[in-house]
Amino acid sequence: MPAEVLLKDLVDGMQFQSDLAKSFLNTVTGKVVTITEDEFRAVDNEVNSLGFSEEELKDARDVEKGEDYIALPSQFDTNEYKMLERFADSIDNQHHSDELLRALRGRGAFRRFKDTTYRLGIEKDWYTFRDQAYEELAVEWCEENNIKYRR
Repeated sequence: MPAEVLLKDLVDGMQFQSDLAKSFLNTVTGKVVTITEDEFRAVDNEVNSLGFSEEELKDARDVEKGEDYIALPSQFDTNEYKMLERFADSIDNQHHSDELLRALRGRGAFRRFKDTTYRLGIEKDWYTFRDQAYEELAVEWCEENNIKYRR
């Protein structure tokens, strides 16, 4: 089975997931690759109009074959919004907690939340919390998929 994967590489790949880019683990090498929708499109259509390098397209082709790659959890699987709520609930200062929860209401919640953490002087605490939450998700994912990992 696979070489060990670095949890940091998994976390980076998970955080980069979006509608426009997907991250995958090569189960043989332990390498995490991120492929954009444009790269997949170039491989599918056999037209490289955006000028991707052969290396970039090689990864996309290899992922398309599907033999040695497994998709990392998507942005929907990780649910960063829930992380924001959990962080707000974990704050001992009730006033700060309430402000963070208010920031999560309506459009632009992510930006307001980040701005609020900055204004309250707890931005670094948020990033530490988020990174730990992603690492926990990465460990859980590795265990579910029988992937060896190291910190």
